[in-house]
Amino acid sequence: MSTDTNHQDILVVKSKEAANYPFVVQVKATENWGTLNAAVTLAAAQEIVRALTSSDTLNGVPIRIEHCTGGMQVTPHLPLFEHRVGDELPHRVALWTGTGEPPSYGDRVDVRVNGIGPGRVTGYAVDAGYLGVMVLADEETRPAWHKKQHPQNGSFLTFGAELQPTLKGLYALWDKIQTAPLFTDGRLAVPFHGFMAGTPREELWAWFERQDSRFIVKDVLQGIRVQA
Repeated sequence: MSTDTNHQDILVVKSKEAANYPFVVQVKATENWGTLNAAVTLAAAQEIVRALTSSDTLNGVPIRIEHCTGGMQVTPHLPLFEHRVGDELPHRVALWTGTGEPPSYGDRVDVRVNGIGPGRVTGYAVDAGYLGVMVLADEETRPAWHKKQHPQNGSFLTFGAELQPTLKGLYALWDKIQTAPLFTDGRLAVPFHGFMAGTPREELWAWFERQDSRFIVKDVLQGIRVQA
């Protein structure tokens, strides 16, 4: 571990560890440094440190930021995240760019960029503050260019905006919208799963139907669902 220069009087040290939240706030309450919090950007970690030091919470206990430079960390567990709203940039928490919830580990997904097509979720990672999904493309349907560049067909990182929502995921998102008091005068009162506040209800319904031809709002409103 090496010591970096101070950033606004906050000590920052570098390590070669891999981490999805690479800026780790640490305190030394005993002989060893312990993790207190973490963020995806240095600015957010500095905010955490300043909030702690200004409130006298630490009572003089040493504090620092560890910058993990080993890259993203693939995990089978879904990291902490928030849904991206509009053009929001990552700050403290990783952002998910998809509409709806991230797919579960082992779920079938359809990668709509570059013609990659269907595959299976094999893990999660955070890259540059954005939550991504590790996908293993189906050998039978992945395109020729992918087979040429990746003959071993290892899992690759893709992001929410690059995934075609599954019918199962669409139903789950629909249920959340129906059970929450989200609408005022036919429009979203608050941001919800990537949709901006003020979005008309009809625009949401049209979005659902565009994602999968089997999702028919009129039928779903009557309780009719296709087995996903």
